[in-house]
Amino acid sequence: HDALPISYLVHKKEMISYLATEVGVPLSTANKFLDKLSEKIRSEVSQGSKVSIPGLGIFEASIRGERRQYNIATNKVGVVAERILPVFRAAKKFKKEVQ
Repeated sequence: HDALPISYLVHKKEMISYLATEVGVPLSTANKFLDKLSEKIRSEVSQGSKVSIPGLGIFEASIRGERRQYNIATNKVGVVAERILPVFRAAKKFKKEVQ
């Protein structure tokens, strides 16, 4: 399996342009759609829900437990508190396309 080529960061502006062209709507509508979709995903995940988009994956919150961490600058071990992090799990179809 060959290494992936140098990655390219796709910006929001490019996503909006793509959506507008593919769906046949004005840029302002595509922008609003993308903003509202992102807002809804963040809102649901922050409330503890899972958001499943078939073919893409699942967005959810995950608890990372309290852990000890060594700080090389101070030469001391500290405790990092438990925290909740957003997680994305890719769908099988998505994983297969990337392979």
